Amino acid sequence: MSTPVNLSHFRRVEPLPERLLQLKELERRRKTLQEEEVRGTHHLREALHRWFPQLLTLAPTADKPWQWSLLVVAPTLCQARWLSGKRLAAILQAGHARIDPAQLRQALMQPDLPQASGLEEVVAFELGQLAAQIQLIHRQGLALEQAIAGLLRAAPRTEEEERWRRDMVLLSSLPGVGAKVLTSVVTRAALSLHEQDYHSLALLAGVLPVTRQSGGKKVVGMRYACDHALRDALFNGAWVASYRDPVWRSRYAQLRQRGKTHACALRIIGAQLLRVAIAMLKEGVPYDRSRLERRADPKELDQWLVAEPEGLATVREREMSMV
Repeated sequence: MSTPVNLSHFRRVEPLPERLLQLKELERRRKTLQEEEVRGTHHLREALHRWFPQLLTLAPTADKPWQWSLLVVAPTLCQARWLSGKRLAAILQAGHARIDPAQLRQALMQPDLPQASGLEEVVAFELGQLAAQIQLIHRQGLALEQAIAGLLRAAPRTEEEERWRRDMVLLSSLPGVGAKVLTSVVTRAALSLHEQDYHSLALLAGVLPVTRQSGGKKVVGMRYACDHALRDALFNGAWVASYRDPVWRSRYAQLRQRGKTHACALRIIGAQLLRVAIAMLKEGVPYDRSRLERRADPKELDQWLVAEPEGLATVREREMSMV
């Protein structure tokens, strides 16, 4: 005889709107292209370090568009030296580089490294292929960002899409929340935002710490069981907010004075931004800096931002249900 299943541990998941599903797939593809571009630039840098180190003196990371354009036209040092000054200036201008053509010419005139005979054609083929591949991935990423921006601007067709559009407009009013951060948060934490559940959202973003306690020993550490892409997006949003918004800049300075590291302070600010975001969604109002500025006492601001509406037992139950 089979044991009956306890359905209290399950919950019904409502299907997402069509536009949000499209946005989710585009965001996943954008993340893949970003990883491929970073991987390609790392390979290109290693190849330049072996065969074309002169090009790394002006941009040591090999992630500049003008470097890729130059390698497509002239993949070897000998070919690059034959380019005219106008051609070098056009390559730099197209890549939006703040480098004088004379500086690039001077870097190309540095002494060449000794190479074994017969490798020049192979090196030219390798560097040209890597640069062309990175250029293609970069163009695809730009086109994908335009498609994502078009979906964000598109007019809603149903009531559910209208509600999601309203929530995205409210979230975009937060400091540090641009198109990329907004897309990552909305697509990767859609259910938590729909339920306006701060705890599940914070757990998914990895901004709540993990406490391990045994006897008299207690260790508080970073949470690794989370959505890493969402955590990175929230980290970048908190970084921008702490730099541009005076309230969060002051909050960041207070955390650093307490001995928090840069990363830990930004994770705390990210958790507090999530709390403000959920409050905005519940009240249906955009971000208002004056509401935080009126709380001049840091202790009062601390209590308002960090206060938990539920007991610790309920939080642990939620954590166990999400494992």
